[in-house]
Amino acid sequence: MQSIFSNGGLCLFADYLTMRPSWTKQRFRDVEHTTLILDSCPGEKTFLNCLEAFVYPVENIFMRIISFVITVTTVPTLNLLSLFGIRNPVRKNADLTNNTELLGNCSRAYIYSDSDRLVQTWAVERHSQKAASSGISTKLHKWHASPHVQHMKKDKVRYIDVITSQWKKALYGSVFFDSD
Repeated sequence: MQSIFSNGGLCLFADYLTMRPSWTKQRFRDVEHTTLILDSCPGEKTFLNCLEAFVYPVENIFMRIISFVITVTTVPTLNLLSLFGIRNPVRKNADLTNNTELLGNCSRAYIYSDSDRLVQTWAVERHSQKAASSGISTKLHKWHASPHVQHMKKDKVRYIDVITSQWKKALYGSVFFDSD
């Protein structure tokens, strides 16, 4: 069971998947992660959502200017690197979580919102469709009017029900425990 929050958490999880010793791969696929819970991810990298994530929350004006300069130079640089065959890191990390060689047929639940300003609903739904087309069991849980990674705050009972249901499905199978 692995819970992943936002594209930052997805990045850390992708690093873990690719950097762990090769002898752990079979054990990892078979035992450790029978389900993923993806909360507010994966999204697509856009200039506007990078500003939203890295510049707008900074209150100190001096630090905000520095964040703005870094964002304004980094985002176009990443886009230019794609011309040389270097993949967008956000998309690359999202693709790793659909890699059945790394994760096996690990089921997943997607928790996301139509009012998330950092992660697009279409990106989450597209990722889920790609997983399903590979034979991976997926379940979409869409919140309304819930900001980025604040779904539990918006509806605690529903959030806990989604997590509990996913755990039970992972432990006991989907035949007996399928909520919604």
